[in-house]
Amino acid sequence: MTPELPAEPTDEQLAAWLELAELTLDGGFRAAVRRLVHEHARTRTQTQTQTQTQDVPSPPRPDPIALARELAGPALAAGTRPDAPRAEPVVAALLTRCEPTAQTVQTEQTELLRHLEAARDPRRDRWFRLLARINARPAPEPTTALIDRTVTALRVHASAA
Repeated sequence: MTPELPAEPTDEQLAAWLELAELTLDGGFRAAVRRLVHEHARTRTQTQTQTQTQDVPSPPRPDPIALARELAGPALAAGTRPDAPRAEPVVAALLTRCEPTAQTVQTEQTELLRHLEAARDPRRDRWFRLLARINARPAPEPTTALIDRTVTALRVHASAA
């Protein structure tokens, strides 16, 4: 996530660098990134605490955004609406894969929603596209629409999962 402007950047890389600098000056964006970092740290601390109290090592928690991309992405691409019955198995799989040791599905749903909502700012997608341009890498697929639809599906179907 670090921009590395080359010694002789292209015009596109310079423009992306300037836009990235403007984005870092956006107080709302900085607050959104802070929320996401705090959410990540809270989740990590919670996982470490659970591991210590259970005396059983647990695997690292999968990234909720990567799981949403993996599990909900195909449903979104197929045109499945988040409130459709076909979205229910996706929600169940997402909750199961996110934290199979959660004490309750409701707890995991709350944790997952908190994390996804912290990551749903469209400026996050812009940040990653600009970084890719600066670092001369392929741009990642945007995730805001996917996260929005995943949050909706969780709210509609998680109680049934």
